[in-house]
Amino acid sequence: MLKKLSVVALLLGLMTITPSMSIASPPRERCPNIDRAIRALEVAMHDMEVADHDFCGQKRDAMEATRVAIERLRRAKECERCR
Repeated sequence: MLKKLSVVALLLGLMTITPSMSIASPPRERCPNIDRAIRALEVAMHDMEVADHDFCGQKRDAMEATRVAIERLRRAKECERCR
């Protein structure tokens, strides 16, 4: 009986300590909107790559502009002011 009470007391003690020792949450994204924009552009790029048509002659230029936009957004994210 004493052993069971000790285990219960230990568990209750751990339950009171655990919230203050919680696992650290992942670091907050520095530029969440830029990250979302990059992901959206990557999805759009994929859609253009697998498309059977050339979007009324716009596919090549749109894909190049998308590549440039992704690269510029990645550089912008690395800017010191974004941190």
